[in-house]
Order: sequence, then structure tokens, then C-alpha cells
Amino acid sequence: MPHLRTDSLDLLARLLRAAFLLHQEALKISMAHGLPPGGLEVLTALLRNGAPYQLTPTHLYKSLLLTSGAITNRLHRLEALGLVERVPAPKDRRSIMVRLTERGKARCEEVLAVQAENADRRMSILSGEEKEQLQQILSRLIQTSDKRR
Repeated sequence: MPHLRTDSLDLLARLLRAAFLLHQEALKISMAHGLPPGGLEVLTALLRNGAPYQLTPTHLYKSLLLTSGAITNRLHRLEALGLVERVPAPKDRRSIMVRLTERGKARCEEVLAVQAENADRRMSILSGEEKEQLQQILSRLIQTSDKRR
């Protein structure tokens, strides 16, 4: 199909391939530290929220762009490992909150430190200026995609 311009398709294919490979690497690191797939994202969301490191399951699945079933599965696995706990909501005993345990906080911080070192190592091939350009370009692509939803 010589009439088609494929330069944008080629660029997106490379971007998706790079994202896939980097995600697989991050997943291996998380799993090597005893976290189930997707576990670090949940722990990080709770950590980012600040003390007392708790959110509703609804807030978690919406912020992580997951289904309620997917977040339930992740929470079951993390709870079994003692990394999160479900506690009654302070203002409504019928609702629950997912809270990061001390063990979960320590594990999250440990894995994030390793992930940050790995990211620094992977991005060391880029100059500071290239990193800034890439940051701006990716931000624009994300903003454009978010507006089209």
C-alpha cells in the first residue's frame, strides 16, 4: 500500500514496543521482590495518598483505570501477603477503606527504590535535554489522547 503514509504508525509501534519492554522489566523487578503483577501500582497509589495511606476500592480502581473486579483480585493478593488491609470507613461503617500496612509501606518503598535505580540506568542513554524533550512530547501525546476519550 504505497499510497499510505506509515511514518506515524512506525513511530507508534516503536513507542509501544519500548513501553512493553520497559513494563516487562519493571514487572520482573516487582515480582522478584514478592509483589504480584499490578501490586506495586496499588501500593504506590496508597503511598502517594499520604498518611494514613488509605483509599476506597472505588477510588483505587478509577485512578488505576481498572475494573472493580481487577482491583478486587489485586487487593485479595496483597491482603494475603499482609501488605494491605481492609478497614471500616471512619464516617460510614458500611463502607471500607483499603489501608497500606507498615509491611506494605516498607515493601513499596523498597521496590520503588529499585525501580528508580533501574529507570535511571535505562534513561542514562539520553542527555538531560533529550529527557526533557521526551517528557514534553509524551505529555502532549497523553493530553491529546485524554481529550479524545
